[in-house]
Amino acid sequence: MSYVFAGIATLVGGLPAYLYFRRVGLVTWWSAIILGLLIGSVAAWVTAPTSRSLGEFFVFGLLGIASAAGFWLVWKLGERRVA
Repeated sequence: MSYVFAGIATLVGGLPAYLYFRRVGLVTWWSAIILGLLIGSVAAWVTAPTSRSLGEFFVFGLLGIASAAGFWLVWKLGERRVA
């Protein structure tokens, strides 16, 4: 079931953010990490806004950072092969 929430967070938050930042030329490792933290924390709040502790927001934020950094790395390595 957690894959469903991760997929929704990716489609609703990650994809539009990537498309926007690609358009303005700011797809960098630091922008991916900041957006991953924000999207992960928002996903934690959306799934259970009143019953989450600060530590759980932190864990969701770290998972968002890891996901975004992994995406950026795959994107960057793929960009080098195409060019």
